[in-house]
Amino acid sequence: MNSVNKNTKNIAKNITRVCSIAFVGLWLSGCEFYQVLPKPIVSTVANIFPIDAALVMTTDKTIEDHVVSGASGKDCSTVRREQGRTYCVEDEANPAPKVTCYSSIGDVTCYSKPDENIPKEKVVGSAQY
Repeated sequence: MNSVNKNTKNIAKNITRVCSIAFVGLWLSGCEFYQVLPKPIVSTVANIFPIDAALVMTTDKTIEDHVVSGASGKDCSTVRREQGRTYCVEDEANPAPKVTCYSSIGDVTCYSKPDENIPKEKVVGSAQY
């Protein structure tokens, strides 16, 4: 009897997984979404869109962005992607610092602005080095 109950539970889990994956796939794709699902489900899902719009206006993230951020531990946003930036903040490359560095005796000294009193030959990364 126990093996029959275990098999039934495994089959139910597999069916639930397949249905969940199919639903999420349809939901995220947007293709033929409203024609495949029954009207009560479509009206329920349509009620989620104003909530999603309110979330975007307040947090700059959609519902899916919150799910992805929670699952990945990163700060991800579709709004960032639409602005031409990376989807997640942590994936953004650090900009190169804008400094001018000069060699001195046994050390390198950097300044935010070039020092006009120091010869250009002492600039680290110049043709001399």
